[in-house]
Amino acid sequence: MVEKEFKVFKVPVTFFFLGVLFIIIGANGPDLAGTFSRPPNASSWSTSESLINAFTYVPMMIGINFLSVFATTFSIAFYLWQKKSIKKSWSHNSLQDFLLFLELLRELFYNS
Repeated sequence: MVEKEFKVFKVPVTFFFLGVLFIIIGANGPDLAGTFSRPPNASSWSTSESLINAFTYVPMMIGINFLSVFATTFSIAFYLWQKKSIKKSWSHNSLQDFLLFLELLRELFYNS
């Protein structure tokens, strides 16, 4: 039952991990740019500034977008989960129990 309730959160958590992964890749952008720009069997080479910027900023932007999608999907999933929980807790029997409790409180305070 618990797995079924938290199944809704799989998509937001996936977006979160993708966002963090892309931000980590972007933080290592200069190293990755140097690795990808290295010619085979070369002992020295130069990496252009535009390639370093591309390997840094593009993954960072993708990661930030994934994190914003995470925030949106998590908010929707959390809202639907709370709405479902409230419907369960305020079923017909729960409402009758609550009204009975209020009746007992009224009798307790007015009959003392």
